[in-house]
Amino acid sequence: MRGLEPESDLSDAIQNLGIRCFDSLGNLSGDLAVAVSGGSDSMALLRLAHVYCGQAHKKIVALTVDHGLRAASADEAGQVAAWCDDLGVEHHILHWEYQGKGNLSAVARDGRYRLMADFCWARGIEHLYTGHTVDDQAETVLMRLARGSGVDGLAGMARETPLWGITVVRPFVLDQTRERLREILREFGQEWIDDPTNDDPSYDRVKARQVFEHLEPLGISVSSLSGLAHRMGLAKQVLQHQADELIQNAVFLSPMGFAELDVNAFADAETETACRVIGQTINLISGNGGRPRLSVEEEMLEWMLKRDTTGGKTFAHCTFRPNGDRFNILREVIRCAPKTQPAEINGLWDGRFYFDIVSNKDVSGLQVGALGEAGIAQIPKDNVDYSVAWLAAPREARLATPALWRGDVLVNAPLAQWAAETNGPELVVKARWSK
Repeated sequence: MRGLEPESDLSDAIQNLGIRCFDSLGNLSGDLAVAVSGGSDSMALLRLAHVYCGQAHKKIVALTVDHGLRAASADEAGQVAAWCDDLGVEHHILHWEYQGKGNLSAVARDGRYRLMADFCWARGIEHLYTGHTVDDQAETVLMRLARGSGVDGLAGMARETPLWGITVVRPFVLDQTRERLREILREFGQEWIDDPTNDDPSYDRVKARQVFEHLEPLGISVSSLSGLAHRMGLAKQVLQHQADELIQNAVFLSPMGFAELDVNAFADAETETACRVIGQTINLISGNGGRPRLSVEEEMLEWMLKRDTTGGKTFAHCTFRPNGDRFNILREVIRCAPKTQPAEINGLWDGRFYFDIVSNKDVSGLQVGALGEAGIAQIPKDNVDYSVAWLAAPREARLATPALWRGDVLVNAPLAQWAAETNGPELVVKARWSK
């Protein structure tokens, strides 16, 4: 592929950065999305993407998530929309609402990425670009260091990360500072929005940002922590190779949306490897975007190796059921994605299942949600079409499978192979990990 060309009306520095960040665009299939909050980092990303995606004949779609947490958030999202309109860039505002549960920062981040991933998947967009900088990387590593994170945590943010069916790309995270991106915006003559929460010391990230000036005399700086993240990233690759072997031999990921682990194989594995696989399996089944804390993984491993045959625990929106030499990790039914009418007829449900709604009739009013006890009760007891996988799955796993609803009436339970009408609306689903 021919590389991107310099833009004559831009400085050499901007040209070099833009080409380096976006020169691989020709290797990507389809268009790409850009997360744009209106802050300096994301606006620099938008302006560079606008220039170099045009050269690569790639369409960009800008996404802004309005969390509704500040009175000015709607106006700020509207300002981003106006800037995108000036550039001729398609823009969408996605709305997220805090339900009052969990750590606000963590829940908002999870909700933000879920919204953007769902949008991308429905549009067939495989890559979402974000404006994270090397400053963000250093702050992340410092916060994780304070929490006693292991190798994965100290590896920080990778340049590319698979997340809920798409790939998140961070072209600035390895070596571009926040101030450098602001210099680029000044050259473009581009304004940006300063979020007041970036100066609110009640947030851990702001505390980490403010403490750097006191740590630099000890040699702890943005540069040194970024270097640490790079080295931990290399170590992570080696450890992941060992984990992949254990996953291949000891983890069964069911098309019903749960996992079964071989306890004997975990007993023979190194503790770090076993914990890594437990954490990654929890991540898959819970639909979350990252591993739980190492202490939780260690606790689960210790309990698994006791080979209990009864009992159970819940954590990270999962239910854990020991069964001697087998150990099940199942989705907690009450934590499944709520029953809602999807914005598109296809998408990713609960972080575990891709779905398509197939119908030759009006699909308005149809909702996708967990089957649950209410759905099980509507499937006739004499149904003879159950698959072998359905019959073999624990009841808790069946309850947490996706179903198509119209209000309180079950329309289709695809994994139970049951539908209310022979030629009625159909929900076609596939587990995220199924080939």
